[in-house]
Amino acid sequence: MLHALNPIEKTICKKIILTAVLLFVLLVLPLFFFYENISKLGAVARVLIPFFACAAFLAILARRIKKIVSRHVSKPLDELSKLTDEVAAGNYYAHASVFSDTEVGSLAKNLNFMVEMTSKHTAGLEETLSAAAGENEKFRAEIEKLKIELTAFQKKRRDFDALVSIDLKTPLNALINHLEAVCFNGPEFKDKCLAPLNTLASAVRNAYLDFHAASMAGIGDCDDDGLIINRGRASFGAIVDRAIEYYLPVIEIKGLTIKKEIAAELSAANIDAVKVGSAVNNLVSNAVKFSPAEQIITINACFEGDSLFFSIADKGCGVSEDIQEKIFLSDFCVSMPGTFKESGFGTGLKLCKSLIEAHGGSFWFEPGRDCGSVFYFKVPAGRPPGRQ
Repeated sequence: MLHALNPIEKTICKKIILTAVLLFVLLVLPLFFFYENISKLGAVARVLIPFFACAAFLAILARRIKKIVSRHVSKPLDELSKLTDEVAAGNYYAHASVFSDTEVGSLAKNLNFMVEMTSKHTAGLEETLSAAAGENEKFRAEIEKLKIELTAFQKKRRDFDALVSIDLKTPLNALINHLEAVCFNGPEFKDKCLAPLNTLASAVRNAYLDFHAASMAGIGDCDDDGLIINRGRASFGAIVDRAIEYYLPVIEIKGLTIKKEIAAELSAANIDAVKVGSAVNNLVSNAVKFSPAEQIITINACFEGDSLFFSIADKGCGVSEDIQEKIFLSDFCVSMPGTFKESGFGTGLKLCKSLIEAHGGSFWFEPGRDCGSVFYFKVPAGRPPGRQ
C-alpha cells in the first residue's frame, strides 16, 4: 500500500505508524498485562483507567502527527516562502534549510542553487558596475582637469593676444596718423614724413613677423601665470621719447605742446622695456588722439620708493561717466574717433592695464581738473643705482 505514495507521504506515514506503535506499547499494552489488578479495583476505576490511557494515546498521537506534518510540509513551505520573499526584496544571499530528501527538500535545494548562482552573477555585475563607476569618476576627474587646463590656456591665449595686439596697434596707429598728416598738409609735408613712415612701416612688419613666429611656436610671451615679464635696466626717458617720436607729425599738425618731466634716476629702471613701452605708446597715442589743437599734454615720471610712478594728462574730451566703471572690463569695447577723426581699436586701455598688472603694478585714471583725463601707472622698478 505504501508503494503507491510519493516519498514525502511515505515518510509521514512511516513516522505516524511508528509513533502509534510506540504509544500503543507504552500506554495501551500495559492495560492487558495489568488487567487482573485493574479488575480488582472499583467499577469507576475499571472505566477511567482505560479511558484515560486511550485519551492520552490519541492526544499524543495527534500532537505527534501535527508535528510530523508541520516538519515535512508546512515548515519547509514557510521556509521556501520566506526565501522567495528575500530574493524578491533583493537579498541574493538568502538560504533555505533542507529538512529531507522529499520533493519539498529537493525544491529547497534547487531554489538554494538558483539563489546561489544568482548571487554569484549579481556579485559579478556589482563588480562590473563598481569598476565602471570607478572609471566614470576617473573620466570626470580627467574632464575637470582638462577644463581647468583649457581655462588656463584660454587666459594665456587672451594675454598673448592682448600683448600682440598692442604691439601691432602702436606702430599701426602711428603709421595711420602719419598718412593722415600727409593728407591734411599736402605734398609739401611728404618729405618730412617719409623717413618716419619708413620706420613705422618696418615696425608694423616686424610686429607682424613677431606675432606670426609666436603663433607658430605656441603662446609666446605667456606662461601658466600669464604674461612673462623680462626685467632689465632700461632708460624710461628713452621709452617716452620714442613714443612721442611716433606721433610727431600729428603733434605738429595739431600744434600740441608736450611738457615732460622725467626723473634722471629713471635712466636705469628695472622693468620690461618692451611691455612698459607698449603701455606708454598707447597712452601717448590716446593723449595725442583726443587732444584738441593748441593744447598741452603733460607727462611726469619719477621714483616713489622702489616703484616707477608715471602720469600723462591731456585736455581732451575725457572719459564719459557712463563708461568709466566699464572701461576696463574684458567684454566691454568702445572706440571713439580723435579730434582730427583719427581711428582706433577701442582695446588699448584694457591692454595697458594688463601689461602694468603683469609687472605687479597698478593702473588707473582720474578726470582732469577742467577737462580731459589723467592716466597713471605705478610699477615696481627696483631701487635706482646710487640710492640707499
